[in-house]
Amino acid sequence: MKAGPLLIQWHHESQPIYSVHFDPHGKGRLATAGNDNNVRLWSIEAQGEERKVTYLSTLTRHTQPVNVVRFCPKGEMLASAGDDGNVLLWVPSESSMATLTDEHADDKETWRIKHMCRTSTGAEIYDLAWSPDGQYFITGGVDNTARIFNAHTGTMIRQIAEHSHFVQGVAWDPLNEFVATQSSDRSVHIYALKLKDGTPTLSTHGKFNKMDLPGRRISSNSPAPAELPHRASNSSANNLAIASPAPSNPGTPLTTPLPMDPPLLTSSRRSSFGSSPSFRRSASPAPSLPLPAVRPEISSPSLNAAMGLAVKNTNLYHNETMTSFFRRLTFSPDGSLLFTPAGHYKTSFPLASDPMKTTDDVTNTVYIYTRAGFNKPPVAHLPGHKKPSVAVKCSPILYTLRSTTKPTNHITIDTSSGSEEIPLLPDPIVPPNTSTVMEPPPLSATTPGPDSMSAPSPKPSIDGEPASPAPTPAFSLPYRMIYAVATQDAVFVYDTQQTTPICVVSNLHYATFSDLTC
Repeated sequence: MKAGPLLIQWHHESQPIYSVHFDPHGKGRLATAGNDNNVRLWSIEAQGEERKVTYLSTLTRHTQPVNVVRFCPKGEMLASAGDDGNVLLWVPSESSMATLTDEHADDKETWRIKHMCRTSTGAEIYDLAWSPDGQYFITGGVDNTARIFNAHTGTMIRQIAEHSHFVQGVAWDPLNEFVATQSSDRSVHIYALKLKDGTPTLSTHGKFNKMDLPGRRISSNSPAPAELPHRASNSSANNLAIASPAPSNPGTPLTTPLPMDPPLLTSSRRSSFGSSPSFRRSASPAPSLPLPAVRPEISSPSLNAAMGLAVKNTNLYHNETMTSFFRRLTFSPDGSLLFTPAGHYKTSFPLASDPMKTTDDVTNTVYIYTRAGFNKPPVAHLPGHKKPSVAVKCSPILYTLRSTTKPTNHITIDTSSGSEEIPLLPDPIVPPNTSTVMEPPPLSATTPGPDSMSAPSPKPSIDGEPASPAPTPAFSLPYRMIYAVATQDAVFVYDTQQTTPICVVSNLHYATFSDLTC
């Protein structure tokens, strides 16, 4: 595909755009929302190798900045929420407005409000996610609370008040079994979801804000240490034992616990960051240690002493001083993985001038949890980002496995010409699912191990050369998923087959990123 920046400049006075979302029904409709209090709709059309952007409509009922906009996965409905504390549910109007003001004279679509959802606190809302069947949605806001609403009635039916700071990200499992929240209190909470008498009920499944990690970084010419047991720290209790994961329907990918390293390279809004100086980070973060395997045993002090390693119980995520309003976490389309942004991986190493003293090295990262381990610490992470990550988004399509590892393609967009090219994405292996609740892709009756997992035969290359056996994937899946990570200054595109990015795109914007959509 040809890739170039689609410059949308219809938001008033170059105000920031905080959220974007493509209509999942394949109509090419794109919603944008931002600091001008408006939601705008666009049509993205493909004409050969060209992309055409057409303005459709402006939705103007919010009275303060709009932080999130999301299309419903079922039916034509759009949810928007922002600093005015309202969630507005929009549906297309069957009849056009009798008269249009000059402001709406160019509108090609008319949308009306079906429900306005508001809580008693009226607190600003930062993020929103729909259930896969479109019956419910969850929000997170600055009153440290996540809430679940019934989309048909507009009423709140559940609230989660277990965070101690702003809830900046929410996600709903595509298999409808979990919801997840992420807060600037440096924690991620995962809740098991069940329907009782048609109403969702929640129970705590896992809470993560700290983890035992090696306190010292090992020199690249030193032998690798023996794998150390580790424990997670629960935000509500420091339990050392970790319960065994409950059986889960979808196959959980198996992975070696290695980092997936990319190459080294104010308004009146209520802020989520304090007045303290920005958290200091290494200018050129070095590759970090492999993320340790998760085990329920307690670390052995004698083993640590023998290895010369001090294990530290360190925070997994940035605190409230991270300069972003959002921490938009997401589930993979098959429900097997959960990606959480705003991570940081902290290690210490001795000073060259005084080996008895140490200095800290902080690597910005994204932590990855597996479905069978949603009650366990993360199994992998994506370190090496220059700046903190704020959002992760997965393509809804499952792709065939490649026959070779793809080198990272570095793209610096020339916004003056829009002529940069990106290679074609392969054809999907599984078409988008249209069922009410997304089912996992078909697997064999028993989940095979990493060596016995059979992958679909890759297609022959375009030049007619025979396909070679596929490299061992980073996650043992019979397909691969493509996902993007937005940091404050770049977009990294990964897939689940390799540990390095497919491409890194920079120079897209002068301002920081705030959202992603596929």
